[in-house]
Amino acid sequence: MGELVSGLIGLGYLQGPVNPTWSPKIADALRAVANTDAAPRALTVSGSIAAKPARLLSAKDHGRVILQTGTAVTTLWVHTTATPGDWHLGKTPQEMMTEVRRWHTTPTSKGGRGWSDVGYHWLVSPGGALVPGRSEARFGAHVRGHNRGSLGIVLVPTATITRMGRVTDFYTAEQIETLR
Repeated sequence: MGELVSGLIGLGYLQGPVNPTWSPKIADALRAVANTDAAPRALTVSGSIAAKPARLLSAKDHGRVILQTGTAVTTLWVHTTATPGDWHLGKTPQEMMTEVRRWHTTPTSKGGRGWSDVGYHWLVSPGGALVPGRSEARFGAHVRGHNRGSLGIVLVPTATITRMGRVTDFYTAEQIETLR
């Protein structure tokens, strides 16, 4: 809850200091974020990048509720592959997912993560292809302590990320449209 409050303060929707327990003030700030038509801007919250969404979606918006072992999905985490900008060249979208899956499932003794499957539910290639990874019905392995009730989507950058920048500095218009 503290990270949420910090993020809302960082975005300018709350004035700090704010008690990090749920309150009408926090609910109003979240409502303001959900109803904004402003372009997203990024901020850092505890080492993670959070973006102000143009509009938050709910199950009623698309008529579909995704359940993971009885838990409703309420959060989408957007990640980037830690790859050089030319890593995607010469690979099909499926080959990109296969390689990311290999990194995640290779035993730790051989330099991998040793997981049962790729941690992300989806990958978005530079061409905008949406490639399935882990089943949406299973908890992901993409944000330690925050995988229950969330989906993880990873974008493959077209430029090596060495600094903060605009989304368009690292991702294609096709990726941005697929993410939307």
